[in-house]
Amino acid sequence: MTGWELAVVVGVGVIAGAINAVVGSGSLITFPTLVALGVDPVVANVSNTVGLVPGSFSAAYGYRAELRGQRDRLLRLGAASTIGALIGGVLLLFLDPSVFEVVVVALIAIACVLVMVQPRLNTWMAARRDMPHPHGGPVLWLGVLGAGVYGGYFGAAQGVLLIGLLGIFLDDGLQRINAAKNVLALTVNAVAALLFVIVADVDWQAAAGVALGAIIGGWLGARLGRRIPAPAIGDVEVKHVMTRNPVTVDEDDDVGDAAGTMLEGNFRHLPVINADRRLVGMLSERDLRSHMGTDFRDWSEIDSERLLEPVSNIMAQVPVVVRPHNRLVDLLDIFADEGVGALPVLDDEDRLVGILSYVDVLVWLRDVSRLESRSVDTEAPSASP
Repeated sequence: MTGWELAVVVGVGVIAGAINAVVGSGSLITFPTLVALGVDPVVANVSNTVGLVPGSFSAAYGYRAELRGQRDRLLRLGAASTIGALIGGVLLLFLDPSVFEVVVVALIAIACVLVMVQPRLNTWMAARRDMPHPHGGPVLWLGVLGAGVYGGYFGAAQGVLLIGLLGIFLDDGLQRINAAKNVLALTVNAVAALLFVIVADVDWQAAAGVALGAIIGGWLGARLGRRIPAPAIGDVEVKHVMTRNPVTVDEDDDVGDAAGTMLEGNFRHLPVINADRRLVGMLSERDLRSHMGTDFRDWSEIDSERLLEPVSNIMAQVPVVVRPHNRLVDLLDIFADEGVGALPVLDDEDRLVGILSYVDVLVWLRDVSRLESRSVDTEAPSASP
């Protein structure tokens, strides 16, 4: 490889590293470039994977602030990426090379299509997902396993696959999902690269050129990607802020039992359901104080007969029913102007799936502010001694 050819490889490595940090699909640039420079397709694929490992680490490190609190999630999904990468790497090495030369054309075409349709596909799927599991559940694990197989075998656009899967099955912000994607892509590339270094032919000039460029590009891409704004408050939906699966009381429960539930859980509002588990009202601290004529936490001064009345006698009728897909900003006036402390959230079949309170809104705003502050702190230069 001549000096000019190596410079070209470094240059496309920078571009690929930056693309991989923000979205994924950088191999659509580096792999064809290596092949065009005369590197055997299988060797080019192997060398490209090895070379992208340092860039993947650079991108993941650049998103370290957004990785806080994701350890358990990444351990679970990282296991799937590891297994998938081993399967994909073994397939690449032990299938006939002619198979790869035929399949890679289709894989590149698929990767290009994924890059083009991923934003619309992700939006369509996210709008139809049910309440997501904190770690995505078994379906996401299997999806990440499949992405790992794909990444270990070829790798182009595996980042697009990962960010699409994570965006569909996880209820988290764009930047945190992108940070997780970078760690999982690093896992796949590192595992496959280790396998290739041990048992495959690597063009070390090509791998070194890609690596040098990818380190620079990964760092630049992470700095650029972290500046992509998160959705404005006007775009945030209720499902991202609400408390899921809230504690409820039955309309026939005694007021005393309901007050005990509220005290024990330190709740301010409780949805009230009927025998069919349908929402029929809301019970608040205000309702209890009004009914008992005193602070309901001091039971010594409360008339025992009032404690035995059914909740249905004192609960408030539901003022507004909201859906998980409603915009948060459309509900702020209800909290501010009508003095409502909490709103029940029902799905399209009118099943109770959550409760949105003013405390939920404040906690969400606090967390968003903290995340933005951490991002600024990690970019700020350290003070001189």
